[in-house]
Amino acid sequence: MDNRPQILITGWMPKEGRDILEEYCDLDFCNSEKPLSKTELIQRAKNKDGVVIFMTDTIDKEVIQACNNLKVISSFGKGFDNIDVEECAKRGIAVTINKNSLTEDTADMAMGLALANARNILIGDSEVRKGTTRGWQPKKNLGRSFNHSNLGIIGYGEIGKAIAKRAKGFSMTTYYYDPTVESVSWGAHKCEKLEEMFSKCDFIMITANLNKNSYHLVNRDNISYMKQGAFVVNVARGSIVDEKAIEEALDANKISGYASDVFAFEDKLAKECPQYISSGLLEKTEKTVFTPHLGTGTVETRKELSISTAKGMLSVLKGEETEQLITSGEANMN
Repeated sequence: MDNRPQILITGWMPKEGRDILEEYCDLDFCNSEKPLSKTELIQRAKNKDGVVIFMTDTIDKEVIQACNNLKVISSFGKGFDNIDVEECAKRGIAVTINKNSLTEDTADMAMGLALANARNILIGDSEVRKGTTRGWQPKKNLGRSFNHSNLGIIGYGEIGKAIAKRAKGFSMTTYYYDPTVESVSWGAHKCEKLEEMFSKCDFIMITANLNKNSYHLVNRDNISYMKQGAFVVNVARGSIVDEKAIEEALDANKISGYASDVFAFEDKLAKECPQYISSGLLEKTEKTVFTPHLGTGTVETRKELSISTAKGMLSVLKGEETEQLITSGEANMN
């Protein structure tokens, strides 16, 4: 049919979601894990009705203005800080995200990173593989207890609540900082000020959205309020923390560890986006645990995301309501 919507999928996407789209649309499927260059992206998207994008794509004003036919941009994920949402709103382009499809696996990842960091799991693994261990020793590689500790969560959305739920299984006392959330769930205590939460907690987990208010929310000034020897875990966006300040806090033994699945170099629309992680942070192998953005990296969640992304896009194209729509007021980065 000549009037079938034309859709670009900029990278690899599971078949389950593609099959849903293909019933209603014609697909230009980039079956690659390598992101399109801006030139390639514009060339392939300029005549499309919709585009499925991934975190590695940057949809800035230049891209949006070059694609006059676009009706909808659907993000294969929950974050949308890589999209100029305000420019989309000006041009009547809908933006959809996946608000609930990645909650549980990301919460699992946060707990795993915290345990790996606090219990020196990677250090122990390395010693075993190198043949340098004698087995049990009374003092070597002593970590810190995770159970019965105080947990602080920055951003108390669905992922934050899922972490708080898991924390109850570890008999933790949970606090959260999120000016947008008033309700209490899973026994978490709200802190009105970030510094208040930092002073109480042994573990800090970051699950907030990246926006103008949260950029470098964890910085030199408020790190000084952290409980001595605390651990920081980031499964949100790298630029929410000042990575240089984290590096300095590790050097000064103000914090005991930093575990992260996300990094500032990924946040292309953020100001002062670095080229990569600083060597000073990477070299702190005894105090850090890093994973390459694996929060949603399970077979089950990838399939669920593909289905949810496809349904969100089709809802817009068919003129149906969907809770996956976001507004310019929710825009993360300008």
